[in-house]
Amino acid sequence: MYPILKVFHIVGIGLLFMAIGGLCINAFQGGTKATLQGKGWLQVMLSLKLGLLLTVCTAIPMLLQLGDGAFAQGWVHAKFTLWLVIGGLGMMVLKRPHIARWAWIALPLLLGAAAALAGMKPF
Repeated sequence: MYPILKVFHIVGIGLLFMAIGGLCINAFQGGTKATLQGKGWLQVMLSLKLGLLLTVCTAIPMLLQLGDGAFAQGWVHAKFTLWLVIGGLGMMVLKRPHIARWAWIALPLLLGAAAALAGMKPF
């Protein structure tokens, strides 16, 4: 079961970053939330929300398979916080397009931090 969950987890990450990247590209071209309406608005929003949902909802059963006490570890709390920040960043780019350049730089760094936390489990 764990390998299947991991695949869906990574698909969720891909959807999430694809959607936020699309929002950033829209903002780079001077677009706003109003100009995005009707031009793939549904696909971007579904990708953003489904990606975040898949990422977080597959993480919970994967943590359950790690055993007792997995939810009490600090790296788990840090990862959940990172994913909420990443999801919130997507909505912030939509509402405030001028931060898209910062989001474009911050997203790979946040993803790297999340991957490092998952791989090393430092605390």
